[in-house]
Amino acid sequence: MKWYHKWFHIDVVFSAMFVFLLLFLVGKIPIKTDMVDPIGAALEDFQLSDLVYTSLRDEPTKDTTITLVNIGNLSRAELSVLMSNLNKHNPAVIGIDARFFKDKTQYYIDNGLVNGDSLLEIAFAETKNLVLATKLADLNENTSQWDTVHTSLPRFMKSAHEGTVNMITTENDFRVARKIAALDFVKDSMKMFFPVKIASLYNKQKVDKFLKRKKVLELIKDKKEKHPLDTTGESQKYLEIIYYRGNINNFGGTTDVFGKKDAFNKIDVQEGMENTFNPSFVKNKILLLGYMGETIDNNKYWDEDKFYTPLNKKFAGKSFPDMYGVTVHANIVSMILDEKYITELDQTANFILMIALCLIGVIIFSYIHHHNHVWWDGLSVIVMLLMLLVIIGVQLYIFEYYRIEIDISFVMIFLFVLGNFIELYYEYAKPGALWCLRKVIGIFIKK
Repeated sequence: MKWYHKWFHIDVVFSAMFVFLLLFLVGKIPIKTDMVDPIGAALEDFQLSDLVYTSLRDEPTKDTTITLVNIGNLSRAELSVLMSNLNKHNPAVIGIDARFFKDKTQYYIDNGLVNGDSLLEIAFAETKNLVLATKLADLNENTSQWDTVHTSLPRFMKSAHEGTVNMITTENDFRVARKIAALDFVKDSMKMFFPVKIASLYNKQKVDKFLKRKKVLELIKDKKEKHPLDTTGESQKYLEIIYYRGNINNFGGTTDVFGKKDAFNKIDVQEGMENTFNPSFVKNKILLLGYMGETIDNNKYWDEDKFYTPLNKKFAGKSFPDMYGVTVHANIVSMILDEKYITELDQTANFILMIALCLIGVIIFSYIHHHNHVWWDGLSVIVMLLMLLVIIGVQLYIFEYYRIEIDISFVMIFLFVLGNFIELYYEYAKPGALWCLRKVIGIFIKK
């Protein structure tokens, strides 16, 4: 057991406690990090798993079950023509990521126009499995349920199912779409998320399996029991991470930072209005209608319905959001139907793993300090970098091939400071503690 005592001894325990204590104390210092750490602020929305999407994984095949249809700036009357053209080819489900709250009848009368609302109402009535977007509002923090749901006009909703479109994004200037709540509650009434409702109309069995996942079941339980809204960030435990298949190319087939090849079939405004699209894109398919620019090939603009996603290669200092909301919905539908979910490592297991990795780091650094003290400065940096590369590589491998997300952010911080803190322990903290201990013992002996 000589090797055991060589690597693991009482100093390992005390030095680990010392490093954890220092990190705890440093974490308590109130520092506005985005002022003193511009690099950290720029990388705030970046996660290591994003590298899998942008650089490491093979490009997924196109999901031909889903077709994206750009509605551009069509009026309601024009949209009714588009709907009629699509319905001729028997789509399985049509979801429209747009809301029709305002009655425009008087506007049509005042301007001598055909009543577009009536035409759209007829088009909706002729549509099989239509899903219209609704918006939840007025979240009650005491019950964690919503008080209000905004729907389209009743004349439109009578022929449609409803799906909520409240996207969950990070609370900063960048609207990063990473997670979803599969469903929510409005005064005890359960409402499905827009893409979940669409997927359920296409394949109910797949959605039933999705709704039996642990996070969804916990969400349903706590929402029904009206647990007060947790504002500490624990509500994140209910959210499913979106597994992104891909984007649609925005520039006429040329490769760009916003996407490579199309992940879904697409129909642009003019094709839909002139009925020149490929009928196979529609027959028995899921059609997702929404705004994707005036035309799909010309939409490199900042717009309120665009989001940042893990597919964005410019993760630091992002300039433009990369994906329209309707395309985010397409990725969620694809994820559910393919059953390609991302699983977050259980919090307890993740904590144990972090502690184990940190202790391994302490053991290695303590050994180097004891037995290679002359080479300590250079060797500690090399070992730290090697450990980080190995841990990051394993994390990316697990995410790419098993779709398991592990949070090792604390381990990375720990390893970055470990060399300096270990040196601080052996050169100052330990000798200082022993000196104080000898003084105290000396006092008692004299007595």
